[in-house]
Amino acid sequence: MARMGFRVGNTRFEDGLKITTWLPPAQMKNAISKVELVHNKNNPIFLGYYNSNGSFSKKIYFYKYQRHYGISIPTNLTQISFVSPTDSIVSKTEYSDIKFDADVSDEYFNFKIPTSANVIK
Repeated sequence: MARMGFRVGNTRFEDGLKITTWLPPAQMKNAISKVELVHNKNNPIFLGYYNSNGSFSKKIYFYKYQRHYGISIPTNLTQISFVSPTDSIVSKTEYSDIKFDADVSDEYFNFKIPTSANVIK
């Protein structure tokens, strides 16, 4: 978050969870009033974006962590985007068969763009 220009506003602990409130850089203040990041031990489990009215505009939940090469990686994410006061879009992403380094097949790196593809600008 700091690399994107956010700064820590507050950190508190509740029920063993670390809750950090991040404040946006000036150029984002019209869209985002704050971001809340919740960690369980060292793993982020929740990321919430608040709009300028102080309501959630987006919630992201991270879960089903797996350890790979000493790194914990969430294999499931659920994202809720609040598009209006009465509507939201919920999407769930699940990652499986995670591969690193030599385990990754070269075919994924040698992808050829179809000749029928159009460039969108």
